[in-house]
Amino acid sequence: KYDTAGGYKSKRSIRIFKQGTGVAVKAQRLPEGTYTFSYYAKADREGQTGYIAVNAVTDGWPAVLRRRVKNAVKFSTGWKRFTYTFHADGKKLYSPYYSNKEAGVNFDRFMLNKGSKALEWVPTSREMLVLKLPEGTGYVYPFDKKVPLTLSLVSYTKERSPGKVTLEITDYTGKVILHRQYDPVYDAQGIYREKIMLDLKKSGFFRIRAFRNKTRASGSIVLVRPPEKTLLEIEPFVGLCSAQNQLEGSRLLGVKWLQQYVSWYAMEAVKGKYSFTDMDLMKKYKQMGFKLQALVTSGPPEWALSPELNRTIRKMNVHYPRCVAEEESILQYRRNITALLCGNLPNGTRVYLISMNWAENWMLCWDSTCIIKEKIPKTWWGPLFWGNLLKRCAT
Repeated sequence: KYDTAGGYKSKRSIRIFKQGTGVAVKAQRLPEGTYTFSYYAKADREGQTGYIAVNAVTDGWPAVLRRRVKNAVKFSTGWKRFTYTFHADGKKLYSPYYSNKEAGVNFDRFMLNKGSKALEWVPTSREMLVLKLPEGTGYVYPFDKKVPLTLSLVSYTKERSPGKVTLEITDYTGKVILHRQYDPVYDAQGIYREKIMLDLKKSGFFRIRAFRNKTRASGSIVLVRPPEKTLLEIEPFVGLCSAQNQLEGSRLLGVKWLQQYVSWYAMEAVKGKYSFTDMDLMKKYKQMGFKLQALVTSGPPEWALSPELNRTIRKMNVHYPRCVAEEESILQYRRNITALLCGNLPNGTRVYLISMNWAENWMLCWDSTCIIKEKIPKTWWGPLFWGNLLKRCAT
């Protein structure tokens, strides 16, 4: 989000509030040559870890991870510039990348320039179009209510190109259902804003495009009708990955199921001391009327890993919950989580524990109507029921 408290010699900066957040800038094809990507950053605490890189869109995930680890940086509480130099082959699309490991980092003054060194930062000579819609619902809105849209045209230099700004909205078939044009009038900061109330009076998926000469911006919205009532016996399974991040929008879409991770490293960060935050969230979602799919993962806390493995993890700068703990630790965790879940689940709940032979991950579905319809892939061991207590709970 934008932090209006100030940036590096500017009025605002980009602030990342969550830990482990990576941001990839829109990819573009560059002429063959050497380039340098740079940004300024500062953190809430001295020595926080961050990352800077440029990835080709054809790079695989292992290559991206290796590049990120190799180019880890240390932030300070004061603004500091970080750079990354790379070679473009003139054929691939390249995406600059910036990230933080711990929460609470500000980024500002991004720049990509030719050459092996970062040049002095200068504002772009290009204009920028911005479309802003109400947040908090995942850009899902009731079809019978007007949706406020703010269109902004920003010029960073005194030179202003001529021409009207065009706003165009199309439906899922590509049919244009709204077409308007505006004559921009800039304020003292070089910004033109137009506030528009969208009143499309129909449901569906819609694409929003704004353009002026070569400057473009786009977005999309979904306008929905209230979900139709269904009989419990024929209620469809409707779920959406990460729907819990947009609860109101998910409810408007008719999503019935939510996923929630129950992670070992989050529940028992300190040996013997348990946090029930994930359980509290699931209770909240149930009270809101959602059904739940709990994804129980054995991503280990730091204390469950051997000293040798911890030294290797710190050397490689790897996120330790992605590693696999020793077998005895995992078995003990299985016993603990099974007893915990079976002691808190209502009667009639169906429980499925599925372990994957490459990562020791589990999936647990719970609800009186939870059914797994497809066969378990051959690469999975399961369903596995661990201990007499779980067998008594499973139906």
